[in-house]
Amino acid sequence: MEDEILETQATTYLEIYVTCPYCGDWQNRVSDLTEHLSNGELRAEECDAELKCENEECGKRFLVTSIEF
Repeated sequence: MEDEILETQATTYLEIYVTCPYCGDWQNRVSDLTEHLSNGELRAEECDAELKCENEECGKRFLVTSIEF
């Protein structure tokens, strides 16, 4: 008699970190950059996302030109 094979689910987490080029603050900007990923890819060779640094002491705007994996 063979044992029953049970089912389960797997969970994945996506984080996209960027370093502010002005203050060096490291930020998870997945909510801002996910839309630049396409076709199931985890990277984007060409990206044109303008972000504002989340560090209150900085707050400068910068451009993300690619997302590496």
